[in-house]
Amino acid sequence: MRSPLDVVAPARLGRPFRWILGWSWVINLGDGFSIAAGPLLIVSLTHNAILVSLAAAMQWVPPMLLRLHVGAIADRVDRRTLIVRSNGVRAVSLAVLTVLVFTEAVSVAAVLVVLFVLGTVDAFANSASAAVLPMVVAKPDLGVANARLTFGWASLNQLAGPP
Repeated sequence: MRSPLDVVAPARLGRPFRWILGWSWVINLGDGFSIAAGPLLIVSLTHNAILVSLAAAMQWVPPMLLRLHVGAIADRVDRRTLIVRSNGVRAVSLAVLTVLVFTEAVSVAAVLVVLFVLGTVDAFANSASAAVLPMVVAKPDLGVANARLTFGWASLNQLAGPP
């Protein structure tokens, strides 16, 4: 009988793909949390509807504006390093925001900056991870591998994370 891991990420896709899939799903779940948590944090600080809407926009506008440029950058640099650095920036930003919240020093501006940074590094990480996939998975398995990554984005980032 096959293990659940073999069903989700068959061994033929390789260990590097399993690592990519694992962190991708974790990052997508976290991004889903921030989709809802960012505007909710703004609501706890102010009841200004424009600022609440701006919190949502800060996560979506950078990827829309930067996607083509980020793709070109991802083609010119080491993609794995770009992914690691993007996720490092993401972790540091969230750590700073966490400290600000727990010390009650958080402001609307700080939340908006962190959300903008998260949106920006998300564009870098997603472009680089899509480009690194053919480097770790054999060509006949790219469809399966890409479907697993897309499932993670759709189910964790869009469906599970925000609620």
